[in-house]
Amino acid sequence: MKRGAKARNAPRPFSRHALLLPTFLYARFFLFILRCISRLEGEKALRWSKAVNPLFTFLFRQQRKRNIHLLLPPSRFSSAERRQLERDYLDYIARLRVEITRFFRIRPDQIRQNISLSGEEHLRAALDEGRGVLLLGCHFGNWNCTAPVLTLLGYDVTSVLNPDLVPGAGFQRTYEQLAAKFRCKLSFVGQNAYLAAKESFRRNAIFYVNLDVAVRSSHSQWFPFGPAAIKIDAGPAVLAARHRPVVLFVNCVLNERGTSMTLTPQADAVREPSKRIAP
Repeated sequence: MKRGAKARNAPRPFSRHALLLPTFLYARFFLFILRCISRLEGEKALRWSKAVNPLFTFLFRQQRKRNIHLLLPPSRFSSAERRQLERDYLDYIARLRVEITRFFRIRPDQIRQNISLSGEEHLRAALDEGRGVLLLGCHFGNWNCTAPVLTLLGYDVTSVLNPDLVPGAGFQRTYEQLAAKFRCKLSFVGQNAYLAAKESFRRNAIFYVNLDVAVRSSHSQWFPFGPAAIKIDAGPAVLAARHRPVVLFVNCVLNERGTSMTLTPQADAVREPSKRIAP
């Protein structure tokens, strides 16, 4: 996130090779912690997740504080309010970590536990049009449950995820193992994501994208975000314009009682005459 519309001069990046080993070790340690927490239940799992929070959040502490300062400017919010928001955010991260670990141990038929779904009629209506569905979400709430829940309900869903940042980090293999468990289809950025999207729309299926984390700088743009701006990959917009699927949004809210998934219709560019973008 940044202030205004123009990016600040970024510091000179480290050599990519110099970051390979730290990134690999960080990823493997993070997955190890997730599997350890998955063996715990209820409040005990949450306490352990909160205890390890500093290990995974301290690297972003200064950026987090800058972002909070931008979204809650001193002219309107006090220091105490900004500190409270940071505490609430870290508590959310700990709770989300516990929710993620549930996927390691629950059976596919248990995925609906503590998860409610509303707005399914919008999804059925979208699929009735026969053009496929581009389902957009963001990395908040229990976003991990979207594809498994919809798959369990009988929908054909393909998710797009980021591959390992470094070879052998373990995230892609973990995604593939969990996808096989819940019978979800996967694609990966920079590998087969575009073809998977094209094929999903062809067979009138659902292609699920989380669009709030830019992983391809050359394909991303800055968009207004409150009093600041956020960099977002324009890929989903290109997919929508090029293939004309129905666009829906999924909102996942995570709280102490569980997860609430809500599907809502979004502006559909296909209803307006426009020039088709060549593939």
